[in-house]
Amino acid sequence: MELDSLKKVAPPENSILAWRLHHVFSSIQLQEITIWLPLTFEDLDLLEDVPGKFQNVSMKAAGVPFDTLNPFLLETRTLNDSFKFTGGFELEIINCLADTLNFSIIPIRGKHYVGLGKNGSLTGIGAQVATGEADISITSHEYIPYRQNKISYLHSTYSSPINAYIVRLPGSSFRDVFFNCCDVHIWLFLMVFWVLSSILTRGFSWLKHRLGKISENDEYVGNDAIVFVTGAACQQGWYVSPDSVSMRLIVLASFITHIVFYAAFTATLVSVLSADQQLIHSSHDLTKYRYKMYSDGTALAADYIAQKLEGKSMNDSSLSNRTISTIDAFKKIYSEKAGLISFSEFVYPQLKVYLESGSNSEQSETKCEEKICKDIQQLLVTRVPLKQGFFLQKHSPLKPYFNQKIVLLLERGIRHRFLTIFFRKSVGQCGKAPAEPVPIEFKDIWTAIMILCIGYVFSTTILLAERFLSCFSKKYLTLNARIRSQPDLFKVERENSEIGRHEIINKPGKQFE
Repeated sequence: MELDSLKKVAPPENSILAWRLHHVFSSIQLQEITIWLPLTFEDLDLLEDVPGKFQNVSMKAAGVPFDTLNPFLLETRTLNDSFKFTGGFELEIINCLADTLNFSIIPIRGKHYVGLGKNGSLTGIGAQVATGEADISITSHEYIPYRQNKISYLHSTYSSPINAYIVRLPGSSFRDVFFNCCDVHIWLFLMVFWVLSSILTRGFSWLKHRLGKISENDEYVGNDAIVFVTGAACQQGWYVSPDSVSMRLIVLASFITHIVFYAAFTATLVSVLSADQQLIHSSHDLTKYRYKMYSDGTALAADYIAQKLEGKSMNDSSLSNRTISTIDAFKKIYSEKAGLISFSEFVYPQLKVYLESGSNSEQSETKCEEKICKDIQQLLVTRVPLKQGFFLQKHSPLKPYFNQKIVLLLERGIRHRFLTIFFRKSVGQCGKAPAEPVPIEFKDIWTAIMILCIGYVFSTTILLAERFLSCFSKKYLTLNARIRSQPDLFKVERENSEIGRHEIINKPGKQFE
């Protein structure tokens, strides 16, 4: 078709006629566009988004039925052998692209997920697109190298973090509230500071002794440097005070440092005991408490993540049977110390159905959502989210058209809006903020009682140790005082004991073994 053969139509006043040329598949199409003058930014946006690139063209979109697996991404229905797309995030995205590019969709039932055949070719829905049976895949798939060699991916339309799901331990379980209140670097700093203070106290005392300028108090403090510094750290001091400025500065630094620490530690401890806390705070705790990790097969990187969390080699035989059905995974996380690696939009809808099937209550859905929020804890196991997208035939000429519109969906927030709407439908809304402030109260009363008991035990132990050392010191000091007051008497007694021992040894008729 040539432009000269088209019917000449006079443009309206203050406007011009333009023609847009489209090459779609094997056909060439022309679209008439009226451009009003003078041009404005709104006109340019309209010109950019004007439909017509795929006019009168139907595209075959293949989709795997997600009826029971994941209603979030794509809802499908088969009725009287008729395969239809009925809803879901991916259907909204493809419909938005169809509206802006003005084409219609013909649904095609996907045979299976994308797989790798023995001869290196793609299987399932990947083979349908690669052979031309379908023009585009409506279901998102992961960007995996063997797939990218056979098909062309569009910009990512879907992304999700990979999480581990475990059953939250009850609040009455023992929690390490003492050492978890502070970071490990803070505890390390305090230990180094205590050792350095002890060394400096002992060092200054030794240096003053060498110079002959040490006082009696400084000598006492230097001899008991470790106990002296420990007393300063405990805000208790010592029975003597140092005379030198250097040692007093050490005491002052220790007092101020530990006052700040105790204030922060006490505030954190009260906060921990006043709020609902979990024993497992991060994915590292899964390794610490020896959780066994399983996967429902939705995350292909689950085996690698399980190997990382459990600290095992990828060739370990115990990791070979970790991909199990979702129902079996739910049974395991509720019956043993186990976790499930998956995605929130896969786990929560299926878990709700699983719990509803075992409940006969009329309000089972509401109660199941409350149970999920109460029981299930979600932990991020990798910082790199899973990214997926639609795909076409390799080197398809349609790729730049689709990518352009997908980028616009990203820039204008339309994709984010779709994602938010469907996330709210599939993921339970847990952790809602209270309408009014809640007064502070102890939530974990058992841990608070245990802290008091531990304090009493330590106090009693220290008291008994002090009493024992006090009695021993009194006996030792009394003996030293007697020796110093009557040195000749103790010398005679020692000599008499030596003479008696020699007489017994040299006495004939006695044999000693």
